[in-house]
Amino acid sequence: KMILNFIALLLSLQRERRIFDSNLIVFDSPQAISEVPQELQSTALTQLLRKVVPIVDSTIANISPGNPYGSSVNQLETDIIKNELYHIVGHLREPHISTLLQKLSEDEHYRLEYLVKELEQRHNQILTIPFMNFALSGAWSKIYTNVRTIKADRNLVFSITQSINPTNSTDTKRISEGTLEDVVHWEYNENTEQTARGVFNVISKYKITGPDELLLTIEQHLLNADSLPVTIPAEELVFAIQKSVPFENFDPDNVMLKTTYVDADLRIVHLEGDKFHNVFNIFTRKLSDHK
Repeated sequence: KMILNFIALLLSLQRERRIFDSNLIVFDSPQAISEVPQELQSTALTQLLRKVVPIVDSTIANISPGNPYGSSVNQLETDIIKNELYHIVGHLREPHISTLLQKLSEDEHYRLEYLVKELEQRHNQILTIPFMNFALSGAWSKIYTNVRTIKADRNLVFSITQSINPTNSTDTKRISEGTLEDVVHWEYNENTEQTARGVFNVISKYKITGPDELLLTIEQHLLNADSLPVTIPAEELVFAIQKSVPFENFDPDNVMLKTTYVDADLRIVHLEGDKFHNVFNIFTRKLSDHK
């Protein structure tokens, strides 16, 4: 098993070439804007350096529980709304979030935003730290993100698990602390005969700063390759992962995760701060069985 010093290698890549991070557009010169897809070029965008680009913007369509995209669900039971959400993302039929995001239509993204807003209206805010630790702890499968992946490498498929582990301490000063680890299981195929597989870990410390809020401080990145054919350069593999995996999983440092809906098996999280404005993720409790 090979362990790469991810940060050092990534920095060396950034020195050598212009990089379009998966959900992050980095402009290292005025001319770089010309490489951005035409539909994303705008004066506003050029001012949003190092920020993500949502797939759809529900504020433009004014999507809300009172202004649904499609048929209204506000009179339906929560389980029915969740089942429609699961049906759209099809996470049981398509376990790789990398492939799923390529398949969804714009209408499906808009519909998901509406369903998410309706579920968030039904969320009961978590007011105590012990109950928040209980509700959030464990492993969660990431089944959706509302951000655009630019120039993703189609040779790479991956799934993402987020593990939340509260500090096991009776110290009242540490009860609000813990670790959050994003685990990316990846597989890289240049051709049918050469396949690289492994795990990419992003480990952060968190602190509960308020109701439903976790503030993250990044600790380390680890890239483990279980198999790496000699025909696949390590730099090529790292670059493929770096530009394909949602960037909120790469750089969560000093990011606030606000849980806007959680129950026994579903969790919706908004990322707050300048870096990930209007970004949200959907998770299901790992190994849960939904139809």
